[in-house]
Amino acid sequence: MEQKDNPSKKATVVLVGGGQVNSSVLVYFKKLSRSLRSKVDLYLVSEFEEWLYPSMIPGVVSGIYSIQEASVDLKALAYYSDSSFLLQSPTMLNPLTQTLTLQSKEVIPYDFLVVSLESSCFREDSCVNFSAYKSFCHQIQAAEERLVETKEDPNIVVVGRNLAAVELCFNLHSRFSKSFEEVNMQLVSDQEPLEEFPESFKRKVLQELDLKGIKVTKGTGISCIRHNALFLEDSQTIKGNLVVNSSLQLHPEFLNALPRTSEGLFLLDEYLQCYGFQNIMIVGQTCTQGSNKTNYYRQAQVVFKNLSKKLKNFFEATQEKLTKYEETSDELTILNLGDGRALATKWGKSLRGKTVMWTKDFLDKRFVYSFQAKKLFSKKELEDYRSVYS
Repeated sequence: MEQKDNPSKKATVVLVGGGQVNSSVLVYFKKLSRSLRSKVDLYLVSEFEEWLYPSMIPGVVSGIYSIQEASVDLKALAYYSDSSFLLQSPTMLNPLTQTLTLQSKEVIPYDFLVVSLESSCFREDSCVNFSAYKSFCHQIQAAEERLVETKEDPNIVVVGRNLAAVELCFNLHSRFSKSFEEVNMQLVSDQEPLEEFPESFKRKVLQELDLKGIKVTKGTGISCIRHNALFLEDSQTIKGNLVVNSSLQLHPEFLNALPRTSEGLFLLDEYLQCYGFQNIMIVGQTCTQGSNKTNYYRQAQVVFKNLSKKLKNFFEATQEKLTKYEETSDELTILNLGDGRALATKWGKSLRGKTVMWTKDFLDKRFVYSFQAKKLFSKKELEDYRSVYS
C-alpha cells in the first residue's frame, strides 16, 4: 500500500543494480527537497563497485579508452546522494512481504524498489559475457594472452543481434588484428541483426562487416552457449576459441516471483511498474517496455519522476498522476567501427567517418564525466569522500 497519512513514517527505497538509470536516479535524488529526502532511506545494491558505460566498452576492447575512462564509481554516487551502498548480490525478492534478500542473508524491507537490468546483477561464467562489464574486459585480455602463448589464430564467435554485438565484432577484430595476421570472426544471431534500424544504416553496417571479413550467420535458434562452442537448435555446433555472448540474460533468479511473458520478458505497465506490484519498477531491455533501442536516459527521467510522485503520495496521501514511458523510434545512434571511424543514423539517414567518431567520443566522455566525483562534489565534499573511502 503506497498511501499513508503518517508524517513520522520513513520510506525505504532500494535500487538494485548499477548502470545508467539507477546512477541517474541517485544524482536526481539530490534535487528532491531536503525535507522529503530526510524521510527517505535510500539503498543501492550492486555486485560491482563500478559500472562501465556500455557505449564505451567496445572502445575499451580496441584500446581507444582505458577501463578507468569508461568507469563510474558507484560508491561516490551513493555518498553524493546520502544513500547506503551495499556491495552484495541479491538472491531473492519477495514482493508479497516487500523484502529483498542478499547473498549475505541480510534481508532488506522496502517500500519502493527499482531494478536495473541494463547492467548485470549476476554473473554468467559459461562464456565471455558482455553483461558483466568490467570482468568482460579482463576476460578478453586473458583470452588474447592465451592465444598469443599457444600461437593459435583467433576464431571468435560473437552471439547477438543488437548494436552491442555488431560493435563488439568491429572492435574485437581491430584489437586481435594487432597481434595476429589472421582473425576469423563471425556474428551469430537468431534473427536479422539490427532489424529495428533504418535500411540505409543496416546496409552500411553489413558492408563494413564484409570488408573486414566478418561472417554473419542469422536465422538459427541458439540452444546453448559455452566458452568454446555455440550449440544451435538444428543440431549444428559452431566452435571457437573465444565465444562472446552479447545477447540478453532474461532470467535473473532473484526475480522469479515477478510475472513474465512466455518469452521471459518482465510484464510492465506504461509507467514502468511491474504488473501486480506497483511499488516495483524495472528498467532495461528485458521488459515489455524495453527494446534493443531502449533509451535509458528517458527511462531514468520517468523512473525518477514517478518515484518522486510515489513518495509524495506515500507521505501526503495525494494522488499525483504518474508519467508514462514512451520510446521514440528515431534516436541518434552512433556505432564505433573500431578503426577510428564511426557510423551514425538519425532521421532515417546515415553518416560515417572520423568526424562521426569524434562526435561519439565527445558525447560519451561528457556523459561519463557527469557521474564522476570531480563533477558532482565541491572541493570540501571531495576531500570528505576521499577521507571516508581512502
